[in-house]
Amino acid sequence: MSEKNIKTEELHITDSKGNSKIVLAVKDDIATIQFNQKEGKPGMSITLDQDGLAAIKLVNPNPELPSTILEVDDKGTHIRFDHPKGNSAYLFLNNAGASGIVMNAAKEDRRYQVVVSENGKVIIKNMDVE
Repeated sequence: MSEKNIKTEELHITDSKGNSKIVLAVKDDIATIQFNQKEGKPGMSITLDQDGLAAIKLVNPNPELPSTILEVDDKGTHIRFDHPKGNSAYLFLNNAGASGIVMNAAKEDRRYQVVVSENGKVIIKNMDVE
């Protein structure tokens, strides 16, 4: 039984017109699978960095509408929703065990947050009433 290997840093899977629809790549030790929308713009990507931390990015085909990221990073895990006008929201669970929901206004820091600490204490904070 023979084993066949293809070694490359980037592989493009194309449609019938030759457009790259799926790109498998390793750049700077970060493994990526990218699914492209029209004109080769990224629509979804799955990455795994050199430390084993994973992320999935979902890009809205309409650049005026929100996109999202599901990510594991050095602080914990989170799902982030970003609007192109700057508003964002995210749900998180950090490494210490605290979880929460945070909402940000465009060009501003946190506007509202609900956090459940690792010991179960609930903290609700509305920055507009401070």
